[in-house]
Amino acid sequence: MTTNTQIPVAQEKADAANDTAAADADDLNVSMNRGERLKAIEQRIAKLKSDADTKAAAALSAASDAQDVRDSLDALRVQGENRRAELESKQDQLQSDAVKQAVQTVLLQSKIDDANRQYAQQQADAAGSANPGQSAFRE
Repeated sequence: MTTNTQIPVAQEKADAANDTAAADADDLNVSMNRGERLKAIEQRIAKLKSDADTKAAAALSAASDAQDVRDSLDALRVQGENRRAELESKQDQLQSDAVKQAVQTVLLQSKIDDANRQYAQQQADAAGSANPGQSAFRE
């Protein structure tokens, strides 16, 4: 048998249960939102890391390619210096004035190119020492 005093208590308990269920649902919703946000943040971090790894690999590849080009240019420079030395040694053996003149022209051009390269290197070294914060891919 239910009395009038028990009805408000029962109603109060029902209201409390509903409030608790609603609070649990809100907490679950907030928790799900936090979880979704966390997952989105983790995905963003993973994408940024992947992008950074890709860019780092591209930079390493570009540095390697640049070093290969420098090595190739150095080999060509050595080859040119060897040919210049060979022409200088054979210059006295040549009979024709026109041939001697052509050889002298080639030798002068080679020496000018070498001087220009040295000057450019000095300028680059001076610029590098003036800007120590800048980095360059050098060995």
